[in-house]
Amino acid sequence: MKWKIFLFCLLILSCGESEEQTRKNLMISANIAMGAGDCDKAIELMTSIDKPASDGEFIKILALSYACKAKFNVTKFLIDDLQRFDASGTFNGTTLFSTSDDVTTADDVDFTYLQLAMDTILYAGGIETDEEPTSSKRADVFSDDELNELEMLLVYLQLIGMGRFFHYYGDANTDGEKSGCLIQYQNVA
Repeated sequence: MKWKIFLFCLLILSCGESEEQTRKNLMISANIAMGAGDCDKAIELMTSIDKPASDGEFIKILALSYACKAKFNVTKFLIDDLQRFDASGTFNGTTLFSTSDDVTTADDVDFTYLQLAMDTILYAGGIETDEEPTSSKRADVFSDDELNELEMLLVYLQLIGMGRFFHYYGDANTDGEKSGCLIQYQNVA
């Protein structure tokens, strides 16, 4: 009789994964999908459950999934792209990043998914989209380590965004210098 009770308890306790374990499994699967270049699968996995407001690792992988779709690769960015800044300290080097010339129209999907990746971090922690998404608001939700990782990724994504913006709207040349104005002014004396 005791073994039947033990078996029954074991069966009940092992019937399903916890919500936390499900999230962890999705994050592992999404990382594998991104590593294989299947960004759509990574996004599908990460959006298959409600986004937890306070899980920094989940937020980071969700943002990376969107960034993957925008052709962002962390390793390539750190090894190749960051070296392209020139000695003058200007942002001309951002136009020479490996993904800066990927954008061919103002509504390019690369712009869209990169912005989605940035918004995922900016509004993480339950910040509403009509609020100013400050670092201090995110600090109320995430640990220092989680916040540092999220915000460093955000800086990388913003640099990629600047490179794409300056390359597309500035019609950058092969040295990264803009050949036109970003904004055309009218009636300027």
